[in-house]
Parts: sequence; structure tokens; C-alpha cells
Amino acid sequence: MKIKILRDSRVGEIKKQFNTKYPFLKLEFLTRRRLPKGPEKQILVSDNRKLSEIKSDFKEGAILVSDSTTVNELEGFFRNHLLDVQVFRRSNDLWLETTMTDSWSLVKQNSHGKEITESRHASRAQSRFDNEELSDIAQ
Repeated sequence: MKIKILRDSRVGEIKKQFNTKYPFLKLEFLTRRRLPKGPEKQILVSDNRKLSEIKSDFKEGAILVSDSTTVNELEGFFRNHLLDVQVFRRSNDLWLETTMTDSWSLVKQNSHGKEITESRHASRAQSRFDNEELSDIAQ
């Protein structure tokens, strides 16, 4: 997959392109702000923002992403274009930062998210089925 990084690209377009290939992963774009008398704070960037609005000096180009690309490499590719991103993996109804598994490939991350999410939904469905079966027997 080739992700084009252009001045007029919108954050949401890039996130959608990535999420189409990896539905159990998501990208979040971040910007850093220094708080008065405090540390730097990371803030999520809205999907409708253009890349040029996030950082005026970012580098246009393209990022080549393959299934074997690790989260660490992907985040590094974006940093090379002067953009901060964080990858999240779906875990049931939550999105978790992948910081502990940044060395995993994107396909492994996505597969793990799918496995966790689908096994949870399958066990919920089985539980509902079992409860319905028990209530039928009780009647």
C-alpha cells in the first residue's frame, strides 16, 4: 500500500486508507503543544484537518507500507515526514496503544485484534444462545 503525504491530504483520508487495509488497527495523528508552565501535551488531530494545517514544514512524499512493516517502522516513516502518529489496535470495544508490541508487524497486530474481538463476540453469542436454551428448558 502506498500512502501519499500531500499538503492538501486530509487526516481522515489517510486514516481511512490505512483502516481499509487493516480494519482492526487505526492511526491517530498527534500534535504537540507546550502548556504554559508545564510539560508538552499530545493532542489528537481532527479528521478534517489538512496535513499542511498540522505542521507547515512537513515533507510531501509517499510512504510504502507492507504487511511486514512493523508499527515502529510505520511511525518512523511518518516522523521522517515530520508528522506524529500513533497506531492503536482494536481489543473488543476498546482501542489500545500498541506501544508494548511496536516490534510486531502490521499484519500480526491486525490479526491479533481480529482474534481478540471476534472471540469475544463469539463467546457473547454463545452465552446468549445458552441462556435462551436454559430458559426454554425451564418452561
